[in-house]
Amino acid sequence: MDISAEINKKLNSLPEIALQELRQYLDFLSFKYQDEDWANHLSDEVKKSIQQGMDDIKNGRVIPHSEAREMMQEYLLKKTK
Repeated sequence: MDISAEINKKLNSLPEIALQELRQYLDFLSFKYQDEDWANHLSDEVKKSIQQGMDDIKNGRVIPHSEAREMMQEYLLKKTK
């Protein structure tokens, strides 16, 4: 039995929820094995945002992770009061 026939046989025995998951995985594989770089699919807005972040890093406009966590914790505490 060739691989296509074997896969088709197994497909027929899967429940609907598994077929939905399989479809998502097949979409992922199709995207993964495209010859084109995923970065080519980014919008201009996203590319601009990434460039701004890289410029911030290059120019020292960064906050240490520990400080950012504290800032977020304080912000969330204020929002829940």
